[in-house]
Amino acid sequence: RRNEIPIGIGKISYTYNDILFCAAVGSCVALTIRNNRSGYTGMAHVFLPDAATGHHSEDSPGKYADWAVTNLINNLLIKTDSSVNDLSAYVSGGAQMFPIRQAQCCMDIGKINAERVRQLLIDHHIVIKFWDVGGKAARTVAFDAAKGEISVTKKDDRTVKKS
Repeated sequence: RRNEIPIGIGKISYTYNDILFCAAVGSCVALTIRNNRSGYTGMAHVFLPDAATGHHSEDSPGKYADWAVTNLINNLLIKTDSSVNDLSAYVSGGAQMFPIRQAQCCMDIGKINAERVRQLLIDHHIVIKFWDVGGKAARTVAFDAAKGEISVTKKDDRTVKKS
């Protein structure tokens, strides 16, 4: 029996065979990067787009998009002795969780989070295999590392799957 490993906000976990998951992903982004050659997979529960300059926390390596992407890539490459050509990304979340009236006076942090993750992946030459962002529904995101499959269940119970 394989384990299901929950990823809390700001956290990152890695596995070869288990199922990584983020529950209640609203404006946050569940970012999964997988080494297609070895199957080694990491998932981060990204909360905000960028860390303040000079700010760093070992307790929350996935809190900010810039930290999460760097941590995931570095750890996957070191552990598997491979190149970025072996990596693929799966991105879900970035919903607009506030009513339109409130959103007009505030930033759409979900959209900003998703766009920042996308740009960082492009900057690192990581192929994005799955992109399910936006909307107004929170999601639960699960990635089966052994099979290389993602499952996204939205609050309205629609499920999107991608291998």
